[in-house]
Amino acid sequence: MLGLFSAPYYAAQRTIIPELYGSDERVVSQASALFGGVTHLTLIVGPALGGVLVASFGAPAILVVDAATYVVAFVLVLTLVKAGRPVPQDESSRGLLAGVRFLARDRVLGPMTLTVILLDACGSALFTSLPALAFIRFHREAQVAGWLFASFGIGALAGSVIAMKALERFTPLRLAGGSIVLAVLPLWVLVATLPWEAVGAVLLACGLFVPLVNAPAMGLLTTRPPAALRAKVMTALMTASALGGPAGRIVVGPLFEHWGIAATYATIAGAITLAAVLFLLVTLRADPGPASAPVHDLAV
Repeated sequence: MLGLFSAPYYAAQRTIIPELYGSDERVVSQASALFGGVTHLTLIVGPALGGVLVASFGAPAILVVDAATYVVAFVLVLTLVKAGRPVPQDESSRGLLAGVRFLARDRVLGPMTLTVILLDACGSALFTSLPALAFIRFHREAQVAGWLFASFGIGALAGSVIAMKALERFTPLRLAGGSIVLAVLPLWVLVATLPWEAVGAVLLACGLFVPLVNAPAMGLLTTRPPAALRAKVMTALMTASALGGPAGRIVVGPLFEHWGIAATYATIAGAITLAAVLFLLVTLRADPGPASAPVHDLAV
């Protein structure tokens, strides 16, 4: 049921940014980095705290508390978020599949959407593997799983700050293309047998570069389509992303069981590397060239 509403929620969440900050791709990318930093802050606190609480009080009680936080979030959004207004529709934006049609004919966003499906499948497999890794290799410690997620969050929070500054010097596509390669490289270390602290360091290093990919990509995705199409394009992209996620989650358990931990992580790292190379090729094809004059609208 939660997944049913994820695509429209994230589409609305992201398309509201250009409405607030305008349609400059670089500024919207910086705003996306700022928004992502706040989100990643919860990724630090939530898993670490959750691991401790589950170990202390049990999973059922903590799931009830977690469900209550969604209710609180619903009330806060309903009462405090006042931005958003109807966008006049035109012929190109009418119809349920208008966003899909735009992605199919766009030479940048279309290929990027295909790489996103593969990236999300691999990312889902990686993060689904962490509790299993804690269970199998680290003595069934819930706290370890929490700290592994938190390690990624710490890196991603730092990366969000770096992304805001880096976008002053690099074009969004160039930044995203280079960063995705750097985000993938640490994952190959997971093939080795490591203590949990070293696994956390790998995830932190990976997380450091992820916002430098996500923020520019979101800036492009929310400014390239016409305003009347943005919500439908983003919904189509989120739906495509959701196609890869379940596949990644389903395969990781059987891979752990039949192939072992090292082979599973080699497979995940190899698949993410392939997706990263494809993503890099898309950005190189579409990048307009050197960065334009620096902007400071959201710099910190």
